[in-house]
Amino acid sequence: TVENLGYYDKSKLKKNKKAIKKLESEIDELKRNVFYFIKTIEENSLDSNRFYILILDYLQDMVQSIGYITRNSYNHVNNNHKNLKFNQIKDLKRVDDKIQKLFDEIEEIFEQQDFARIENVLAGKQELFNEVSQLIEKQIKRIRTTESSPKNSELYFGLLLETRDLVTSTMNLLELYREFNIAVETTSFPKRELPVK
Repeated sequence: TVENLGYYDKSKLKKNKKAIKKLESEIDELKRNVFYFIKTIEENSLDSNRFYILILDYLQDMVQSIGYITRNSYNHVNNNHKNLKFNQIKDLKRVDDKIQKLFDEIEEIFEQQDFARIENVLAGKQELFNEVSQLIEKQIKRIRTTESSPKNSELYFGLLLETRDLVTSTMNLLELYREFNIAVETTSFPKRELPVK
């Protein structure tokens, strides 16, 4: 999405938007099946049920963040607002590359079932948050000096804040999986509160 936004490519952003609808419908399908999933799990396996519901919640948060990023980027271009400045796109692309690297590493961890590496991924959370915070500060300075487009600032801040939410949900999901994985080995899953939304 960031790359397509940088090129101001409406047709590719439209494809991104369609891909998000597919992701959302997959999450909806999982949510529709939660009743049947719980019915099939043994009665004494409350921990598995809680784990499944929390995983669904974090996945939904992730998809909502990606959806926000995609839809707002598409709408910005579709409404013929000015493209973001080169430096803004460059900064977003740098964050995007780091997040892509994060997701590649997570995918590799699960493919290789090397769950001890989750700890290393979680340690990088603050670095990503710091990067996003620095870019927000940078944009505030731009507004005070060179930025003249309120729509660009709105989009840019929105993309950064949703990126931060995406990282938060991803890290929450990894923490939960780490806890569950440890609990499976020690047979005592921590009692996390179910989400209230």
